[in-house]
Amino acid sequence: MHAAEDKKLTVALEKLGVDWTMAPAQSGAPQLELSLQSIVEKDRETGKDKDRDAKGEAARAADAKSTDAKTEGKTEGKTEGKTEGKNDGKIAAGANVRIHGVVKNVGSATAYRVRASLQSDSPIFDENEMVFGKIAAGESKTYDLVVKVPASSFTRTDVITGTLSSARGVTAVPAELTINVEGKARPRFAYTYQTVDDVKGNHDGQVQRGEQVRTLVTVKNIGMGRALHTEAVLRNGNGQEGILISAGRFDAKDMAPGESKTFSFVYEVGPAFRGDEYQLELSVGDTILGESVTDKIKVKVASAGATPEAATGAVTVVRDEVPLREAAGPSALVVGRAPKGAVFKVTGRVPAGRPASGVAAGKPGATPAAAADDAAAAGFTRVEIDNGRTAFVATSDVKAGGVPHPQFKPEWQVTPPVLTVSAPTVVTGDTVRVTGHASDDRLLRDVYIRVWNRDAKVGMKKVFYQSNRTAGDRTRLDFEADVPLWPGSNMVQVFARESNEVQSLDTVVVLKRSAGLVAQPAPTGEPRVRAR
Repeated sequence: MHAAEDKKLTVALEKLGVDWTMAPAQSGAPQLELSLQSIVEKDRETGKDKDRDAKGEAARAADAKSTDAKTEGKTEGKTEGKTEGKNDGKIAAGANVRIHGVVKNVGSATAYRVRASLQSDSPIFDENEMVFGKIAAGESKTYDLVVKVPASSFTRTDVITGTLSSARGVTAVPAELTINVEGKARPRFAYTYQTVDDVKGNHDGQVQRGEQVRTLVTVKNIGMGRALHTEAVLRNGNGQEGILISAGRFDAKDMAPGESKTFSFVYEVGPAFRGDEYQLELSVGDTILGESVTDKIKVKVASAGATPEAATGAVTVVRDEVPLREAAGPSALVVGRAPKGAVFKVTGRVPAGRPASGVAAGKPGATPAAAADDAAAAGFTRVEIDNGRTAFVATSDVKAGGVPHPQFKPEWQVTPPVLTVSAPTVVTGDTVRVTGHASDDRLLRDVYIRVWNRDAKVGMKKVFYQSNRTAGDRTRLDFEADVPLWPGSNMVQVFARESNEVQSLDTVVVLKRSAGLVAQPAPTGEPRVRAR
């Protein structure tokens, strides 16, 4: 069986131009030299990085099927259809990097079945192989290995060590290659939500038992980088019977910085639900880059009430920053604010004197009812603020007339803190100095740091915590910490929290090793979250 498999491997490698001849019994140990170089792989015609993962290519060559598609591993050093990109020392996340290996036989004995094994702290470069085969005395052979750097990679520095072996042993010094990966700027998500009871309801903006409603979620990318695949998910809270979600997951593909998209989740509050309040769990994130934000939305179940009166026409806003509310009441959730002069189409009215809504008490944007008795007494007008989306405005804040041209600024219920972190990617000491700044428009509760080292078998450890409880300005916090490190690559995670659910995370990867390796410069200090 071993002989048959060996023959199969030899034939497969021959198709790739590799001479896998068995060494004669009397052959001696060769003396070899290995050098490694990294080159950004680009397509010659388009100039775009090719999406190709060559990890394990040498091992897959043993399978005779589709060997004609593996010319990438030819040992003559030719790379048909490609050009060598200029290597400026950095590899962009999402790009392909070509590791170019050269082995020279500097001894007097022919080397047989030469291969190089690659080791690295980075799993994308670790455990790759480069196959060179037979190398006569004085000759050199090359091998090109293409590795896809995941788009989700963080900025980091990795060392790749290449170790040679042959059929009769080898005298050679391991070669090292330093790879500097430049991570993508990350997206960050803010969102606003509103419940609209227009699927099967009385259109009063409140949720009554038996209604089928929509939760409209508008998501904005407030980060510095593009979201590559945005996903929004709405789930029922734990242990809640009678909340039936029929449309609870949406994909938005990519989202540029500053771009917004709206999702319409649909669910029913069935008769099996007996409580006065239910909880929905909302999460929005980039499934490729791993950035996300979550929240728990609490919604009160209102008692049956009168349907708003039908009305038509248009109204014009008479003052600035007029609140647009989820329901007809001074404590209802504020979903946006309209400028003076904005004109909205009228779809209904709640006359003066009707009881105010109790919806959204305790939600961000809600206002105590006692502070707005005048608005309640004046009644509310239901207006269309977007295509198919309505809200309520105090009748005292508008006047009849005008040509509809709706304008409003969303009231963002959830915005993660703005977080800036700076640290080098390579150090030689036992700690790394991490500095940063965090801010939030509502509350910056605290900052903490965790560190993890896979190869040192060090689990995730919380190594720093700084509360903002006693600060004069509880919306801002500067911090610095000497974070302990272990040999190899250390993942350092910095968290800034507004609450347990709303937080920002920045990750830096720091390599601890002996002196002599040049580190990438620390980040420039640009905020990882764009201020609103």
